[in-house]
Amino acid sequence: MSQQHDRDRERWRRLVRAHVAAENAHDLDAIMATFAEHAIGQINDEDSTTHEAIAGLHAFFGLSAAPGVLSDLQVIHEREHFTDEEIVYEGRFHGVFTGAMPNFPPPTGLPVDLPYIVLYRFDRDDKLVSERARINFAPLFAGAAAPGQGAP
Repeated sequence: MSQQHDRDRERWRRLVRAHVAAENAHDLDAIMATFAEHAIGQINDEDSTTHEAIAGLHAFFGLSAAPGVLSDLQVIHEREHFTDEEIVYEGRFHGVFTGAMPNFPPPTGLPVDLPYIVLYRFDRDDKLVSERARINFAPLFAGAAAPGQGAP
C-alpha cells in the first residue's frame, strides 16, 4: 500500500469522525457543512440530490434538534473497511422508536438498533460527495402486532 493511500485513509477517518460527531450532536448545520454542494445522500436506493433533501433525511430520522423517527438517536460505528475510493462503516443506529414512518408500524416507544452499512466518499476539498447507507429497518417491525391480532 502506498503512503498516499495511507494518508487518504487517515483523512477519510478524520472526515467521517467529524461528520458523525455532528450527527450525534444533532447539529444539522454542522452535518450539512460536511457535504459538498453537489453531494448525493442515499438510503436503501432512495437518492437525495439537494442539500435540502439530504438535510430533510437527516432530520426525518432524528439527527437534528427536532423530533424524528428515532429520538435520542446515536450513530455507532463498529467496523471500518476501505475501497480505493471510499471508507465503509458497519454499525448501528441506536434510538427510541417514537416517530411515525410511512408504511411502517406505529412507533413503539421502545429502544431499537438498526444495523447499517454506510459508504462515504470525499472530494479533494474534504467534503462528502456521497453518503450511501444500507439500513436494516426490520427491527422497527419487531414490536408490531401481527396482522389481524391487534396490539398486545
